[in-house]
Amino acid sequence: MATGVHPVTDEPNLTIRNISTLVTMEPTMGHGKLGILHGATIHASGGTISSIETAEDVRLLPDARRSGSAGAEIDATGLIAIPGLVNAHHHLYQSILRGLGANEDLVGWFQARAPFLERYTSTARFHAVRLSLLECIGSGVTTVFEFASNTRNQGDVEQTLRAAEQLPVRMVLGYQPPPGDPPSLASVITLCGDHPAIERLFCIPGAVIPERNDDAQFARFTSLVEQARRDGLGIATHALEHRKERDNGSLRVLQDVGALGPDTVLAHCIHLMPSDIEVLARTNTRAVYNPMSNMRLGSGIMPLSKLHEAHICVALGSDGATADSGDFFSAMRSGIGLQRALHQTPEVCSYERILRMATIEGAEALGLSEKIGSIAVGKCADLVLIDPNAANFACGIDPVAQVVFSAQPRNVHTVILRGKPVLRNGAVMHIDADEIVAGAAQAAQQIAGSL
Repeated sequence: MATGVHPVTDEPNLTIRNISTLVTMEPTMGHGKLGILHGATIHASGGTISSIETAEDVRLLPDARRSGSAGAEIDATGLIAIPGLVNAHHHLYQSILRGLGANEDLVGWFQARAPFLERYTSTARFHAVRLSLLECIGSGVTTVFEFASNTRNQGDVEQTLRAAEQLPVRMVLGYQPPPGDPPSLASVITLCGDHPAIERLFCIPGAVIPERNDDAQFARFTSLVEQARRDGLGIATHALEHRKERDNGSLRVLQDVGALGPDTVLAHCIHLMPSDIEVLARTNTRAVYNPMSNMRLGSGIMPLSKLHEAHICVALGSDGATADSGDFFSAMRSGIGLQRALHQTPEVCSYERILRMATIEGAEALGLSEKIGSIAVGKCADLVLIDPNAANFACGIDPVAQVVFSAQPRNVHTVILRGKPVLRNGAVMHIDADEIVAGAAQAAQQIAGSL
């Protein structure tokens, strides 16, 4: 286990009062598909939601109960509360590569990236991951999947964990073992152990699916899938992001080596054939929609409606430097906009659905829906309070719809993780944001200057 103490400890008691609009993502709890309540109060204890009361419930409570138990209190009058957002696909270590290959497609971007990655140090990765996590928190993301490809040594893993210790976010770590070089998958399992910042560990058997005629890569990919299954790890890879993959039988490869199933998360899934969708549905494999990077690279558009028609769980991701931003509100807006423009109808993707993809369906894809993704008694107290009173948001007819269509990171008033506020009034608490930005900028300059 990496050394250091994670700064987020469970708050013994927290009460959030007078929530003007509470979006629970639990349809049985409130109105509409998203389970909306008004004037609600949430009580949390030990990092877990202990009760949710409506305005009517609170009015009928005895004065002693109405005053709440000892602990922190937040007055959420005029604010919108949503579950902490779940970014199901990110490359946190790539933040210092923003703007690279701006006019390239996926292949050209890989080529532009190569000389930079050759000069990446473990320290550079630390600074890059911290910068991305800072941006995540500011965007209301409380859980993020780090697709840690291009990990070369144990120092890279340790510096990723060190960064995660310093910023309060739940991290799901996807680890790609480097060929012929430690640390092995087993050693990373030990390294993560009960690390307080790591929620789950996934194995990345390969950043892309190998072709069958590449004997060495295919054998390695297969071996890592088998090891991940033995060790009870999830499996993650990129799938059908580029049109050339459509003819390579990528999904068939994954099926044949036993890599598909409810513990497998496939990023992108753009160039799917109908038979591919049938395979994903039959195996209950999860997919992640990354609209911002897909647009930037000109890769194509995920057939989202076809996946939903097949009852496939689809989460939302921002991706890494190919999106140039971890702004998760932009990811929601891009995601819904691409689908509606492609199909020339708003019916293809509702704002309710994209919000679910960014919360409870993201949690389901990562195997965490029993803990996070919605606001319910017994679940973790991971919440975001949004202030709709800024110029970009004010006067909205439907405040919940405007979370998708209007919200920006500057509207994030409070972020609560494990029952403890970690961002208030737009600033991450107990963190020197300027130092994080400066450290990342210096790391980027050192790499660029060595080219």
